[in-house]
Amino acid sequence: MNEDFITDGKEFFIRFETPLVRGYMPVPIPKGDPVLHWNGPKIDLIRSWYPALKFMQDHLQHEVILRFFMPRDRSEILVFPLSQIYGTGMTVKEEISKEEREWWAVEGMIEAGSVHSHCKSAAFASGTDTHDEKTRDGLHLTVGKLGNEEFDLHSRMVWTIPGEEKDGKLIRASATTVQKPDLSEWFLFPDYVNTFLALEPEIANGVIKYLLCKPPGKDVTYPKPWDAKLIERPTTPASWNRHGEIMPYDTTKVAYPMYGQTELSMADDIPGHGTKKKAQPEGLDEKRERENQNPNGDLNDKASALWDCWSEAMELIATMASLRKAKVRVGDFVPAKRVALFMEFPDAIVVWEDIERMLGANGLTEDEFFNDWGNVAWPETETWFDGPGG
Repeated sequence: MNEDFITDGKEFFIRFETPLVRGYMPVPIPKGDPVLHWNGPKIDLIRSWYPALKFMQDHLQHEVILRFFMPRDRSEILVFPLSQIYGTGMTVKEEISKEEREWWAVEGMIEAGSVHSHCKSAAFASGTDTHDEKTRDGLHLTVGKLGNEEFDLHSRMVWTIPGEEKDGKLIRASATTVQKPDLSEWFLFPDYVNTFLALEPEIANGVIKYLLCKPPGKDVTYPKPWDAKLIERPTTPASWNRHGEIMPYDTTKVAYPMYGQTELSMADDIPGHGTKKKAQPEGLDEKRERENQNPNGDLNDKASALWDCWSEAMELIATMASLRKAKVRVGDFVPAKRVALFMEFPDAIVVWEDIERMLGANGLTEDEFFNDWGNVAWPETETWFDGPGG
């Protein structure tokens, strides 16, 4: 290990030596926001990025993933989806076909990152995203609020720094870092945009964000074979038996391989998903709509965000087999129950971290998330995952 540079947890020190004294001297380290810079090819804003946005916008009810690839000569970045299985909401699973893998190998394609949608929710990197991306170098983007006039964007760049040896001794081990990218280095803009950015550098970041989050428009299209890459999950869900155990899938209807009966991932796997909700008293829906309207007659954005976050929180819980088997509910994450929940189910910590990030991205507080729903009456049946109020 290289000990020329050390820290005591408070300050940083560099080794020094004089004829009389040797040791470490403090080094002032300025604070800053680290950025990873990209020297490779760029994503064409018009020909590649806007078709990708259109693809995500046209599939607003469920998450989709597109990949960034470089050809063997690293001359450009290609953007397209691979085969993937979806349910609804922010859940998706790539199921890359044998033909796609063979093509990938023969063509010498090099992964350069990914972009996926968060439907109507804000863009953020979930714990699942972080786990999936940590071994995949490149630019990773999340696009959210696809129903708005301006989309939301979250970006991060993952890169593996190779190790180094000197005189047969390892002086630096390989390491992976996740930092902010400079998006201007990743996208190929039209000449008129580059001219404007050169003239107005102080507003460059705002202009780039506007261009990347701008809805693509009716004239933008994407290759129709992309739609064939989306495979809807068979509608026969797993179910709970009377002992609270997960029943096996009918393997003749499963569209992706299972790795044990308790590994569940898609929204269509949620017990009760797709079933009709209990009938509401006559006039209740109209009353709720009036309550959620502002003076201009538009649905309250906060109420919509609360519902979206609650639904997505249920899907986050559903990704953890231990929580699903125990029928953990969103309401079990209230402060009064949270410590006991974490002690019994460590997986719940990861889920709560994702929920916190999601609330922050949507501008909601924890108090609003739990208390604005009031006392949620959860049914004790297989439809327990239906949502607030059953």
